[in-house]
Amino acid sequence: MVDIVIIGGGPAGYISALKAAKLNKEVVLIEKDQLGGTCLNRGCIPTKSLLHASHKFNELSKSEFFGISINEATVDYTKIDEYKNSCVTKLKIGIEGLLKNAKVRVIKGNGKILSNSEVEVNDEIISASNILIATGSKPRVLNIKGIDKEIVVTSNHLLNEFKEVDKIVIIGGGVIGVEFATIYANLKKDVTIIESCDLILSTLDKEISNNLAMQLRKAGVKIKLKATINEIVDNGIIVNDELIEADKILCAVGRTSNTENLFDNKLIDVNNGSIVVDDNFKTNLENVYAVGDCIKGIQLAHYASACGLYVIENIFKGSSSINLNNVPACVYTNMEIAEVGINEKAAKEKGIDYKVGKFSMLSNAKSVVSNSDRGFIKVISDSNNIVIGASLMCDRASDIVSIFTNAINNKSTIDSLTDTIYPHPSFSESIVEALEDTSKQALHVIYR
Repeated sequence: MVDIVIIGGGPAGYISALKAAKLNKEVVLIEKDQLGGTCLNRGCIPTKSLLHASHKFNELSKSEFFGISINEATVDYTKIDEYKNSCVTKLKIGIEGLLKNAKVRVIKGNGKILSNSEVEVNDEIISASNILIATGSKPRVLNIKGIDKEIVVTSNHLLNEFKEVDKIVIIGGGVIGVEFATIYANLKKDVTIIESCDLILSTLDKEISNNLAMQLRKAGVKIKLKATINEIVDNGIIVNDELIEADKILCAVGRTSNTENLFDNKLIDVNNGSIVVDDNFKTNLENVYAVGDCIKGIQLAHYASACGLYVIENIFKGSSSINLNNVPACVYTNMEIAEVGINEKAAKEKGIDYKVGKFSMLSNAKSVVSNSDRGFIKVISDSNNIVIGASLMCDRASDIVSIFTNAINNKSTIDSLTDTIYPHPSFSESIVEALEDTSKQALHVIYR
C-alpha cells in the first residue's frame, strides 16, 4: 500500500507529489494526458507565450518613439506556434525530471476511484492510505443556438495550434477573454468582445475595468457590454439583433470541473459538477481529498498548488502553515493587472471603514522611460492603517503584487511598508507613493 495516490498531474497534482516525496512518502501520480495539466499545456504558459510574442510585435510599431526605425515587421504564425510549444516542452521536461529525481511513480492513464483506499488505472488496482483528486477543469460552453457550429472554438482549440485569424469575436470579457483580445489586437486583427455585464473584468476594481476597456478600445478592440446573444451563424454571431461577422468565435466564459469517469456517481458528493469538500479539502469519503479546479472556488494555478501543499502537510505532518486567505489574481494584458486582498468595491460591500491611497504611474520614472501606458497602484487600508488590499495596473504588476500579499498576510501597517527603501528607478517604488497617499485621505466611514 502506497502512502498517497494523486490523480491529475497539473500544478496541484505534481507539486503535491513532490512535497509528499520530500516527506519520504511513497507516491503514485496518475495523469491521463500530459504532465503540467491545463496550466502548462492549454492555459497559463501557452497563453503567456503568445502574449509575449504578440507584445513584441506590437512594440515594434512604436519603436520610432525610441529613435529606432523598422521598415516593415511581419508575423510568422508557424514560428510563433513553435516558440509557444518550445516553452511548454522545456517546462514539461523540467517537471518530468523533478518527479523522476523524487522517485515519484508516474502512470499515464485514466484513474478511477473504487473506494477510499483503491484506485484503478490501466487494469491495475493500487491500494493507498490517502487519495488526492486534482483533475482540473475544461472550458465551459454556453447553451446558445448555433454553439456547435464549426466557427466556434474554445481556448483549447486556439492554443493547440496558433493560426492567423483576421476577425475574431470573443464571448466573455473575463480574464481569458481579455488576454486573447490582447493577443489578436497586438497582431492588428479585428477583435470584438461580447460581455453580458456592464464591465469587463467585472470582479476587479472598477477603475481597472474602465482603464483596460479604454486601452483595448485604443488598440482597436470593439467591446459590447450588456450584450445579449441571439444566435451563432456560419459567418458570425447575432448580438442584440445585429450580425457581427467573424472568422472564429471564441467561447471564453470560464471553466467547469473535470470529474467525468472519475468515480461512481454515489461514491463522492458532487454539486453542479464540482466535488464537494470541507474547509480542509476533505470529501465525504474518508482519506479522500480534492483541490484545484475540480472543486468549487478560486480557479488559479498558484492557488491550486498551495491547496495541494496544504493538504499534504495536514495529512503527513498534522498541520500546515500555508496561508490560503489572500490569493493574488493577475491578468497578463499589455499593461499587467493584479489584485490581492479586498479591493475598494469589496470594502464598500462588506461595510468596512477604509482609506484609499493611489499613485498614477504616469509620474513613475521607470514608466516614463519605458513609454508605458496609463496605469496606477491603489492601496486599501482599514481604520487602524493596516493594509487590507491592493489593486495594480502597471508594468510588472504580477511581480509587485507579492509585496502586498506578504503585507496583508502579516497585517502590516502603512508606516511599516513606507519605512522600506525601494530601488530607483523602478516600478515598485510607486508603492511608497500610493501608501503615503493613503495617509492623506479621510476615512471612508460606512454607516451600517
